[in-house]
Amino acid sequence: NESNEGNNCSTPWSTIVVGSSALPDLTAGDVTPTTATVGSSTTFSSVISNIGTASTGIGFHNFVQVSTDGITGIDLPSTSMGALGAGAVSIMSKSYTFTSAGTYYVRVCADKSNRNDLGVITESNEGNNCSKPTRITVKSSSLPDLIAGATTPSVVSIKGTFNFSATITNQGDTST
Repeated sequence: NESNEGNNCSTPWSTIVVGSSALPDLTAGDVTPTTATVGSSTTFSSVISNIGTASTGIGFHNFVQVSTDGITGIDLPSTSMGALGAGAVSIMSKSYTFTSAGTYYVRVCADKSNRNDLGVITESNEGNNCSKPTRITVKSSSLPDLIAGATTPSVVSIKGTFNFSATITNQGDTST
């Protein structure tokens, strides 16, 4: 028995928000390096992060996309990665050889095998799996470039024997 049986419950009712269970959230970081040379294999890397509150529990695929406009391009074959715990990171790498000089864009997508893949990991945010396109400057193959300096001596006398010389310089990008 109480002196007031009418005040045993709180008023008004409390609102309780029940959140979804903990989920992973995979993101791909900026691509490095930002330069390449025609005909030479370049290994691109990106840090894959699980910024979510749970492990992925299983492994997943990542892929690299190369384009000339930063929007559409070719999807390179995917690579697999093991499970990532909450807050964990791992580096994803993929090699590619450019066939012509110019400006290209490269991006990495986590938990996808290609641009149409929805992924195998259920995440808290499915819209942040790809890095922003990174601008890649691809230069022509490195070649030597030899130039000759002024010839000396520049004045000689008649019937003499002279040794002429000039400085040869390589102003190219690679050794002869």
